[in-house]
Amino acid sequence: SRCGAGNVTLEVANANNAYIYKWYATAEGGEAIHSGNSYTLNNLQQDVTYYVSLVMGNCESNRTAATAHIKAIPDAPSLAGDSHCGTGDVTLNVLNVLNDVTYTWYNASDEEVSTDSSYTATGLESTAVYHVTATADGCTGASASVTATIHNIPELPSVTPGAHCGEGQVSLSASA
Repeated sequence: SRCGAGNVTLEVANANNAYIYKWYATAEGGEAIHSGNSYTLNNLQQDVTYYVSLVMGNCESNRTAATAHIKAIPDAPSLAGDSHCGTGDVTLNVLNVLNDVTYTWYNASDEEVSTDSSYTATGLESTAVYHVTATADGCTGASASVTATIHNIPELPSVTPGAHCGEGQVSLSASA
């Protein structure tokens, strides 16, 4: 088997070079399409089954099925980022989570930080980008990126007090 389309080599387990192995496209009848301990299939796009027999002298065994399996490569996951005002925790999520798929999260240094459908980046002081891959049946697809955004908290305004003796208006001013 292999991940995605390409070449697959079918091999006879524990092959003995004293025997001849014949490969067929059908379980019965037809002509052999290849002879040898292995058979390489080029540019396979989908699963296919071939059949192999063992030949000793003038005698040929029944055929055994050998299937070349093309496993699907998962698409890059769809992700949802989030934000926080000031230093804090930001939770990021995979959208449309699929069963039997492992989602692996990586930080900007390509260090694995989680293998779940969500990841909480804790104590972030600045905006950070994370990459996520989806793996199913041993096949890993392309990565997608998502941003954990940290917004700066505005500084408190400074207030200049005002005073007035008696009745009247008092002017206050504030600046950022």
